[in-house]
Amino acid sequence: FTNRFFGRLTNDICVAKIYYDSIVTAGQQAQGRVDALITNEGTAALSNITVTLSVSGANTHTETQNITSLAAGASTPVSFPAF
Repeated sequence: FTNRFFGRLTNDICVAKIYYDSIVTAGQQAQGRVDALITNEGTAALSNITVTLSVSGANTHTETQNITSLAAGASTPVSFPAF
């Protein structure tokens, strides 16, 4: 068994957290909003980052948001419209 550790990558973007907000009375159905926290784990600033939400199942949905720029080590929230 060998452990290998690498330095930080130049381009390394991740979804740090996902939030889903849908509070309704039992038996009711309401639209929910999805938010995501996007983090640049890399060593360089990134620009024109496309973030896509894809929901599969009986009611499919796809939505895309764009992040203009994100500095190295920075995070930004992305909100998708309720569906």
